[in-house]
Amino acid sequence: MELVMAPMLAITDDKYRNVYSTHFPFFDYSIAPFVSLSDGNKITKRAFAELHPGDQKMKIVPQLLNHNQESFLAGSKFLADWGYQEINLNLACPAKVVMNKGRGSGLLNHPDQIDRILDNICSHLQEQQLSVKIRAGRYNHSEFKNLIPVLNRYPLTKVVIHARTGVQMYDEHVNLDVIQDAITDLLAPITYSGDIFSVEDYTSLQERFPSINSWMLGRGILINPFLPWLIRGGTKELICKAKLLAWYRELFITLDNYSTSDYYVLGRMKNIWQYFHSAFREGDSLLKELLPLLDKQLFFEKSYRFLTDNDFK
Repeated sequence: MELVMAPMLAITDDKYRNVYSTHFPFFDYSIAPFVSLSDGNKITKRAFAELHPGDQKMKIVPQLLNHNQESFLAGSKFLADWGYQEINLNLACPAKVVMNKGRGSGLLNHPDQIDRILDNICSHLQEQQLSVKIRAGRYNHSEFKNLIPVLNRYPLTKVVIHARTGVQMYDEHVNLDVIQDAITDLLAPITYSGDIFSVEDYTSLQERFPSINSWMLGRGILINPFLPWLIRGGTKELICKAKLLAWYRELFITLDNYSTSDYYVLGRMKNIWQYFHSAFREGDSLLKELLPLLDKQLFFEKSYRFLTDNDFK
C-alpha cells in the first residue's frame, strides 16, 4: 500500500511537510502544491523556492499548473537539474480563476487540447517521467470517458484521480463509477483521491477497488494528523497526545520563524483549523473564537490549551 500526501495550496508546502513528516512519518511521498508558470517568463529559483531539494525532509513530486508547453518544459528542465525525475501535470485545480484561464480542470472538456499538450510534453521530456492529477471532468462526469483514450496514448507513470468535476469543487460526493471506469479502461496505474476521512472510509474504498494500491490523503490529515498511521494499522488507543502537541508547537514555531508577519502565521494556522476543529466535540465553538483573533501568540495559546484539554471525538 502506498500513501501519498495531497497537494493543498497554502497548506502542504515545504514547512508543513517537513514538520509533519518529522512527527508522522507515514507517507511514502507528497505531490507538492502546484507552481504556476507565466507564459514566456524566465524560470527562476524563486518560483521553485519551496521545492529546493536540500530543504525537503520527505520525498516529493513537483507539480506544474501551466499548460503552455514551452513554459512547462522549461520548468521541468529546471527541476531536472535539481534531480527531480518525475513531474506532475495539474489537470485538477477547481478554482474558478484557474478554470477560466483554461488551466487545471478547466481543460477537461477539451480532450483534443489535452492531447496536444501531452504530445508536446512527452515528446520533449528526456529522462523525466510524467504523472497527471485529474478530476472527473469540468462540468460533468461523462467527460472522463472521453479523456481515457487520450491518457492511454502516453507513458504516464501514474494518474491521480479525484472523482469530482471542477464545478463541484468539494461539494457533494465523489463519483465512484468514474474510478471503476478508470480501473477498467485506463492503462496507467491509478492513485485514488477524495473523501478519505477515516479508516472506515479507506477500508470501504479498498474493498470496492482491491486493484488500487495507491491512496492520496488530503483534507483527512488536516482533520486528524494520525490518519495515515491508523490506515497502516495503528490503533486509536495508542494515539499520543504528547506527539500531537509537539507537532502543533513545532508547526507554529516554524511558520513564525519563517515570517515576521502576524497575518501570514495567522492565515496559515486558520487554514488548518478550518479542518482541524471538526476532529473535536467542542471544535465548532473553538473555531468561532479563533477566527476573529488578530494576535498570533494569543491564537497559539488558546488553541494549544484546547488541544491539551481535549481529545479526538
